[in-house]
Amino acid sequence: MGKIVVKTVILLVLGYAIIFAGISAKENTGALWYRDQVAVLMYHHVHDVDQSLATIPTELFSSHLDYLIGKGYNFISSQQFKQFLEGGSIPDNAVLVTVDDGYESFFDHVYPLLKEKNIPAINFVITEFLDNPSGGNIPYLSHRQVEDIASAAADIDFQCHSHALHRKSESGEALMIARIIGKDGVQETEGEYKERIKKDTRTCIDSLNQSYPKTIDSLAYPYGIYDELAIQLIKEEGIRYAFTVEEGMVTQQTDPWQIPRINAGGPWITAESLHQNILNHVVAATK
Repeated sequence: MGKIVVKTVILLVLGYAIIFAGISAKENTGALWYRDQVAVLMYHHVHDVDQSLATIPTELFSSHLDYLIGKGYNFISSQQFKQFLEGGSIPDNAVLVTVDDGYESFFDHVYPLLKEKNIPAINFVITEFLDNPSGGNIPYLSHRQVEDIASAAADIDFQCHSHALHRKSESGEALMIARIIGKDGVQETEGEYKERIKKDTRTCIDSLNQSYPKTIDSLAYPYGIYDELAIQLIKEEGIRYAFTVEEGMVTQQTDPWQIPRINAGGPWITAESLHQNILNHVVAATK
C-alpha cells in the first residue's frame, strides 16, 4: 500500500511539473522584452573544426536560435527591416540575423538551420571570391551556391561586404577609408580614392547580381570601419542601408548608413548571455 501511495505522489509531482513547465513556456513565449526596435545579430563563421574569435560551432549557433525562439523573439526579414526603417511596423521582440563575409560554411551549416527553423537572414558577401571560392584563407560561397540558396529560400537575402576592400593597407588602415600608395610609391589622389570606392561598390553589386538578381542596396562595412566620405560615396552608388559593428539596437531614429548590430558570433557567447546582451542594449521607450 505504501508503495502505491509513493508512486501516486511521484506521478502527481511529475504531472504538476509538466503542467508548470508548459505554463512557463507559454509565459516565456508571450514575454514582451521590447517593441519598436530591432536587435540585429552579427555572425561570421559557423564551423565545427575551425576556431577563431569569430567562429562558433554549429550546435552553439543552433542553440542561439532555439533559445531566442523559446524566449518569444520574432525573427524578421531584411524586407521587414527596411520597411521598419521607413516607418513601418514590426513584431515585438524583433530580431534580424546577419552573417558577414560569405563563407562556404553559410551554405554547409547556417542555411540548413535557418531553413529548418524558418528564419530569415542577410548574408553580406565579399564578392571577389564568388568566382574563386578557394582564393581566401577560408572557403567562400560560389555563385552556384548563392543561386541555389536564393532559389530555395526567398527570405535569405544577399548583400554587399565590398568586392575587394576587406583588406588593410600596408600601414594597417582599412581600405574603405585608406589612401593607398601605389607600386610607384605615390599615394592616390582624393579623386582616385573616391573612384576606387565607388568602383568597388559598383563591382560588388554587379558581381552579386550575376547569381542573385534582386535589389542590392545594403552593405556591411569591412571591419566595421567607415567615415562620412565613405558613406557619401556608397550612397552615390545606390547603397541605402549600411551596417556597422557598433553594438546597439535599431530604432526608427537610427541613421540607415550607421546601423548598429549585436555580436553573436563569438565562441564564448552562450544563448543566455546573448539574450542578456540584447536586453542590456534595449532603448528605453519615450512618451
